[in-house]
Amino acid sequence: FQTLSTQSRVTEQQLQLSSGKVSRDYAGLSTDSRRLLSMEDSLQQIDGYLKNIDNVTQQLTKMESSVASAQTIASDLRTLLVNALNADTGNDLALPDQAQAKLDQLAGLLNTQYDGRYLFGGARIDAPPVDFSGLDPADPTYDPANPTTANAGYYQGDGSTLSVRIDKSITLDYGIKADEPGFEKLARALV
Repeated sequence: FQTLSTQSRVTEQQLQLSSGKVSRDYAGLSTDSRRLLSMEDSLQQIDGYLKNIDNVTQQLTKMESSVASAQTIASDLRTLLVNALNADTGNDLALPDQAQAKLDQLAGLLNTQYDGRYLFGGARIDAPPVDFSGLDPADPTYDPANPTTANAGYYQGDGSTLSVRIDKSITLDYGIKADEPGFEKLARALV
């Protein structure tokens, strides 16, 4: 009996040496199995947090690109308006058509999607957050004599801010919505 027991231990030691593993299953680990299972659970949680962080990073990169393009639209509009003041070439600019094209471009930027989600609509990710057909200078709340009156009637998203869990005890709010004052002012300037 002792010879069989010794052979069994030798065989187990040879398996450990050749595989680099203490055991082929959790039963062979006895007291260490609980610690190993806890570590595996922690690794799965960390992997989930890393996936969340990567997903949000991709979303924010896409949003940053859209905001940079919106800044270009604002800069182009300023240039158009300055050129429109030139008495010789101002009438040739077709300013209303160019402004409408830029408004359509802005709508496309604010309706940007990533992974099937609209990025600028707050927590409402299933519908385009912007419809500029609702931004009407003839609207009673819009006063051309006082163009500083805000009109965010174009916004179809909600007021929530997106958030993501990036650690067991850390939740991060992120993103911006299409009803931010800068976007609203730019849209109003293009109408």
